[in-house]
Amino acid sequence: VSPSRLGVIARTSAMSYKHSAKLLGQISRELGVKYLLEGTMKGSGQSIRITAQLVRSDDQTELWADTYDGQVSAERILAFQESVADRVAQSLSVLLPEVHAPHGATASQAAYEAFLKGRIEWNKRNEDGFIKSIEYFKVAVAQDPGYAEAWTGLADSYNLSREYYEGRSSDASAELGKMAAFKALTLDPNLSEAHASAAFNLWRYEWKFPEAESEFRKALDLSPNNARAHHWYGMFLASRGRFDEAGNELRQARTLDPLSLIVITNGGWVNYFARNYDAAIQSYQEALKLDSGFQTAQMKLAWAYEQKGMWPEALVARQGFYIAAGHPEIARALTDAFARGGYPEVLRAIVAETEKTDAGPYYSDYEKAKIYAMLGDANKAMMLLRQARARRSGWLVYVGVEPAFDRLRSNPALAQLVDQTISVHPL
Repeated sequence: VSPSRLGVIARTSAMSYKHSAKLLGQISRELGVKYLLEGTMKGSGQSIRITAQLVRSDDQTELWADTYDGQVSAERILAFQESVADRVAQSLSVLLPEVHAPHGATASQAAYEAFLKGRIEWNKRNEDGFIKSIEYFKVAVAQDPGYAEAWTGLADSYNLSREYYEGRSSDASAELGKMAAFKALTLDPNLSEAHASAAFNLWRYEWKFPEAESEFRKALDLSPNNARAHHWYGMFLASRGRFDEAGNELRQARTLDPLSLIVITNGGWVNYFARNYDAAIQSYQEALKLDSGFQTAQMKLAWAYEQKGMWPEALVARQGFYIAAGHPEIARALTDAFARGGYPEVLRAIVAETEKTDAGPYYSDYEKAKIYAMLGDANKAMMLLRQARARRSGWLVYVGVEPAFDRLRSNPALAQLVDQTISVHPL
């Protein structure tokens, strides 16, 4: 409804208040919103009543309310919900007259529930979550092969499982992600989420940067309130060295999804790439206040402390990552290593972990190259970066802006690899 005038908080943040005892005024301040749409549903047999009301947050004034009754079977529940949503939108259109029909929806209750479960798992950003999300999205598209939004969920799951767990993910994941994204675009060319998914794949795995930027812009033209598109476009811009633009996109993503752990974390990551490490650390700590076990924030916090030479703090952050990942024994080993030889010994201990036959899924060639670069082993770092390029690692889009490689910038081999991969010198 009127995307140029009305922004809607993303479900990830809104649903965190389910069963909350917080007052409306506190919720509105935390989310930065002017209005709250409340709803209740009551049912008896096949009779359902939904009551909705729009409340102005600053003075708790009820602007309007309505009740919707229906006789609904299990197979018709989604159609009834859609009709209620349309009628609510029509009520809003008294003030906001530009109304758009929703895209990518499904009439299948089973497909919709599988889709929602898939997004919940996907948002965890861990290996088990990605595995489960792929299975849920497969169920959704099996129930409704024309469900475009579920195909984007499948694309995002393949794309990010490849990114996060490159050391153990299938090389086919990137291609499967691409196929799912373009399947969604075939089903609904006007689905913003599908353009964002396609853009992510073009950027990270195809290295087709002008095409990726075009798709990101298309996604945002279709839906300026697409938090995921703002988030990923911001990271794309950061990878190209356009840090001010990137920061603006991440701030917009956070406005739309204020409690998203990954958006908060990656707002810090943009600052990390811009060498503003204090601001990066602040964002990571903010995410960890919301969820101390969020592995992505723990690891990126360690990277920022390492660049500042804050070795005890970096050690604690690295240990926090391993503990959150279920490996307290590695965290203890790092304590021993630090006692033996300071932080260089910690890095060597991590290298030793990567070389074990049962090493966890956390160590891509790119990540190992960063560690060797910090240890001053340029030859080993470059060998691993070449291996990463041969495998078309999605991480290489950041090679031109990654601070861990700054000590290698004068190395002609690194300059050549940057040119071959991203064709830009952003620093």
